[in-house]
Amino acid sequence: KDRVPAFDTYREYEEWSRSSHSFEKLAGATWARNAGAILSWHGEKKEIMAVPATVDFFSLLGVDAAVGRTFVTQDLKSPCTVVLAHSFWEQRLDSASRWIGKSLTLDSKSCTVVGVMPKEFSFYPKQTELWTLITPNSKFSEKPWDAPILTFGLLKPGISRPAAQA
Repeated sequence: KDRVPAFDTYREYEEWSRSSHSFEKLAGATWARNAGAILSWHGEKKEIMAVPATVDFFSLLGVDAAVGRTFVTQDLKSPCTVVLAHSFWEQRLDSASRWIGKSLTLDSKSCTVVGVMPKEFSFYPKQTELWTLITPNSKFSEKPWDAPILTFGLLKPGISRPAAQA
């Protein structure tokens, strides 16, 4: 199945999600302007690569978590939900499975850890340490025209790229 990427605004992503007839599934993530967060950890603050992503991001890519799970629709009601990169989990959290369901503090917000991606999972940018779920209460929804996002679409069977782009 073909995947068609495009950088646009979060508002356009929302509109495509509501009205597209060419795609089985749409998802998005961004590192353009909104990646990065301040992790408060053991009394210290450190900037990390935290990539905001939509609820269907991992499922569109066809990748399950190695520990725990990836984002689900119910997470949209939570203030902050994260999925960890395997290297972050291994190096910073000592590969402890007890972190699933626990919280990390990002940008002074408590974020629930729901999963850890497989060691072999890689997505741009490679230095990503975790993914944060874009929720209806996020800065993306507050200023959707100012929030760039890379949109991925899984074409429906029989739909060509030119037809989807039209």
